Amino acid sequence: MKMYSKKIETPKSRILQWIITGMLIPIIIGLLVNFYTWYKTKDKVEVTLKLDSWIMIGSIESSDLPSLKLYLGSEEVKNILKVSWNIINTGNKGIEKFETGPFIEFPNDLDVVYARVAETSPLIKVADKLKISGNKIIVDSLGIFNSSKYIKVDIYLKDIPKQNINSEFFDKWELKGNALNLIINKEIKAFEKENNRFNEVILPITVLIAAMLTLLSTILTIKEQ
Repeated sequence: MKMYSKKIETPKSRILQWIITGMLIPIIIGLLVNFYTWYKTKDKVEVTLKLDSWIMIGSIESSDLPSLKLYLGSEEVKNILKVSWNIINTGNKGIEKFETGPFIEFPNDLDVVYARVAETSPLIKVADKLKISGNKIIVDSLGIFNSSKYIKVDIYLKDIPKQNINSEFFDKWELKGNALNLIINKEIKAFEKENNRFNEVILPITVLIAAMLTLLSTILTIKEQ
């Protein structure tokens, strides 16, 4: 006669199973969402205009000294504002050629006095000094613009009241240009990280905790047998 033994689940082992199940569900959902996002955007042609920083590099707005003056060249000004934008290929494909642009368009009431390329990804070839035409800053003669590559543009403006510098001020700037299937986005949250925090931090920690709980549950189950 064969003897059969029935495994008895203790409250401790059931709790661990519930915890593990609860930890695995968001991991599976996260992986499915990431796969769907990757599949949907794998051939995406996209460029993003992202605010890098802004700084008032000279100002006499709040000064009570009548003899204190600020000059830009030979012109007297109230302040000088430097705005830095990044033009980033945030798509998954390189852009071989822009049919028009790219160029940064700013509001007509702003006085832009100078614009230059401050920094680029390696192997990007573009003129350091940028052409200002009307309310456009033109990035001329840009060659192949591969995925994840970027161009940092510094733009200098004069006589901008400091109280006007807010998200609405930067919201009026636009990146324009034409290329095959091109999508253009804009981000004005300065210094925001490019990568998704869930993928970088939360997901690995969650996987590690789930693995440790699985190992602990296995050890306890073996001891109870």
